Amino acid sequence: MLTIVGISDDVTACSCCGRTVLKDDTTGEVSHYGTECAATLLGFDKKKVQAEMRRLATREREPLKARKAEALRCFNRHPLMRQRDIEIKEANVNRLTPTKRRSSGLFKRWTELEGEAKAEVLSEFGLDGFY
Repeated sequence: MLTIVGISDDVTACSCCGRTVLKDDTTGEVSHYGTECAATLLGFDKKKVQAEMRRLATREREPLKARKAEALRCFNRHPLMRQRDIEIKEANVNRLTPTKRRSSGLFKRWTELEGEAKAEVLSEFGLDGFY
């Protein structure tokens, strides 16, 4: 029985018709098919094959999405971010205007704290960004 198991950019030729310019290719255990040939072989219409491929692609992205969400949570709880938040609260209590915050270097310091925390967390999770 044939089933769609994923999408691959590794193979660029359809095993069925030999077409070499594939926009979408459907990966089987051994064979790779373009969406049209896969639809024919599976007895589906092309839209059903494309929908299944989108569902599989979404499922493949879920672990990365979860890892990014966890990294963002760690970033928000990072000690440097907590330090930044404490300093912002102190500036609010002391009623420092944006001009005084800029001239005293607070904005620059908060941006640096944020940058350090972000770099540490992204490195720890092996990510290039949160989104």
